Amino acid sequence: MEVTRRDLFKFTGLAAAGVVGASALAGCAPKTAAETATLADTGSADAGLPAFLQAPEPITDFADTREYDIVVVGAGESGLSAAHSAVAAGAKVACVQNIGTAQTTGNMGASVDTTKTDEAGIQACVAFLMEKNAYRSNRKLLEAWARNSYEAVTWWADTAAEGGAESKPYDSEREYNGYTYYLHANTYNHLEGAHNDAALAVCDAVAAEGVEFFFNSRLCSCTRKASAWPA
Repeated sequence: MEVTRRDLFKFTGLAAAGVVGASALAGCAPKTAAETATLADTGSADAGLPAFLQAPEPITDFADTREYDIVVVGAGESGLSAAHSAVAAGAKVACVQNIGTAQTTGNMGASVDTTKTDEAGIQACVAFLMEKNAYRSNRKLLEAWARNSYEAVTWWADTAAEGGAESKPYDSEREYNGYTYYLHANTYNHLEGAHNDAALAVCDAVAAEGVEFFFNSRLCSCTRKASAWPA
C-alpha cells in the first residue's frame, strides 16, 4: 500500500475507529476483518508507533451526551468560517476549542477581488500560482480559492467590523501573461497586539447564529461519534 503524507494524518484521526490498520505504517502484513475489529477495541495496532501517533485510551465515563449534525474542531479563521457556513446551511453545529477562547495567529486574509477581476484574470492568477509551485498544486483547489476567497474575506472583515474590529484593506494589481488580476487582503496588524479582536468578534457573531462552543475542551476521536472533555 502506498502511503502519502496526507494519509498519515488520515491514519492518526481514524486509528481509534479501526478504519485503517497500522500495517500501512508498520510494514506488517494486512489484517483480516476480524483482526481489525479487535484492534479497534484493544488499540494494539499502535504498538511501536511514536506517542503522538498512538490512539488515546477510549473514554467510557460520559457526563453528558449531545448530538450535532457537524462538529467543527478549532475556533480560528477556518473553524469559525466553517461553523458559520454549516449553521447558515441549516445544520446543528458545535465547535470544540482546546483553549478558553477563539484565537487566530494570523493577521491577514487574502483573496482575488472578483468584483474587478474577469475570467481571464482569474485564470492568469491561477496559472501564476501553478508556475510558482512548480505545477505541483491541485489546480481545481487553486481555482476554488480564486473564485470564492473574496466572498469569504469580505464576510470575515464585515462581521469583525460589526463587532468593533476593523481591518485595513490592502489592494494590489498584478499581471501575468498579459492579463490583469486584482488582489485584496484584510490586515489587523494595526490593532497593536490585539489582532485577535477580529476572531473574538466573529466568534460572538457565529455563536449568535446558533453555533454552540465548547472551550477548554479536546476532541478524542474524529469519527462519527466524537467525544470531548475538559482540557
